[in-house]
Amino acid sequence: MNKKIWLSSPHIGTNEFNNITKAFETNWIAPLGPFVDEFENKISKYTNRNVAALNSGTSSIHLALILLGIKKDDIVLCQTFTFSATVNPIIYQNATPVFIDSENHTWNMCPNALEDAINKYIQIGKKPKAIIPVHLYGMPAKMNEIIILSEKFDIPIIEDAAEALGSKYFDIPCGTFGKMSILSFNGNKIITTSGGGALLSNDANVIKQAKFLATQARDPAPHYQHSQIGYNYRLSNVLAAIGVGQLDVLVNNAGVAHIGKADTTPEADFDRVMSINVKGVYQCIAAAIPGFRANGSGVIINMASIAAWVGLADRFVYSTAKGAVMAMTLSVAKDYMHENIRCNSISPARVHTPFVDGFIAKNYPGKEAEMFEKLSASQPIGRMAQPEEVAALALYLASDEASFITGCDYPIDGGFIKLNN
Repeated sequence: MNKKIWLSSPHIGTNEFNNITKAFETNWIAPLGPFVDEFENKISKYTNRNVAALNSGTSSIHLALILLGIKKDDIVLCQTFTFSATVNPIIYQNATPVFIDSENHTWNMCPNALEDAINKYIQIGKKPKAIIPVHLYGMPAKMNEIIILSEKFDIPIIEDAAEALGSKYFDIPCGTFGKMSILSFNGNKIITTSGGGALLSNDANVIKQAKFLATQARDPAPHYQHSQIGYNYRLSNVLAAIGVGQLDVLVNNAGVAHIGKADTTPEADFDRVMSINVKGVYQCIAAAIPGFRANGSGVIINMASIAAWVGLADRFVYSTAKGAVMAMTLSVAKDYMHENIRCNSISPARVHTPFVDGFIAKNYPGKEAEMFEKLSASQPIGRMAQPEEVAALALYLASDEASFITGCDYPIDGGFIKLNN
């Protein structure tokens, strides 16, 4: 199997379809509209910042640079390891991007290299005008150190949190640092509006000015009057309708496997599996609940396993972890039922993914084909599941059609639990 593993493959369900239909039925298909307002309000409640919904993360950075007064030949400090959209808006302003190398812990902007660059340009009389750190792949940059340098040298931060919605840095949500921050809702981001982004700030006047510039900077006059250059950067109401439908679902899918019995599992391995498979689920739920509560609804889907249902040989800590996930699902469903937050779990049997291929190759070298057939045959249906089959069940549980379902586990196992006799 040689399939691509997508960074964050989009999922679209009935909530999004229903919202889009409503946008068309009410004829709100242009930029601005009730879904744009709702989308901004929901992002604002999650981040506790003022929000302008825009048509891309790139346009969000561009407006941030304009609002900071960045102009020709100004120095803007950005990081080497990032997508070009972080840097392109600097060029739009005819400013000069200066690339700061990455450190090897987070792969993001190195605070030591940042300080060296700031001192270098101050010494030649060209103090940098902005710092743009990036949380690459959702991994937070070393913001404490970067903020200290920002305050020491009085250089504002534009936080590129395009890929980091939901990530936290020392329990502080990414997207809430710096004078301004940006999010992206492109098709490969945590949530998507197909294409879209947002500019965030604690300063309401900054966001008010951003919205003005993003709607062609049209002055409040009965005729077409523009006293400054504006941009067509606002988010479409149709695309915002997709975003509103994306904000109410959490799928806890991250996990690792392990082979071993109780007396052959090292304590370090036990801690690692429990940290990822159990604590990771807890942390995501705890992070999502405040946003769901603020929005008035939410759906949580936890990935359990047949290992929580039956005894599997040599899967001691993995089975323990998945049993905990199933119990956690029941607890969360009970605790938040009356806040319109549903929680269910899915228990797959073996699913054919690149992870499975790598797991077999690592643990059964030279016997890959034999073990693949053996593991496939352990499902009475005679094969492993495909990821798309599990995703379809998750999509249903996330939809309004499943609004009466909470506190349940759904085996998708090819008959493994009940027909293996």
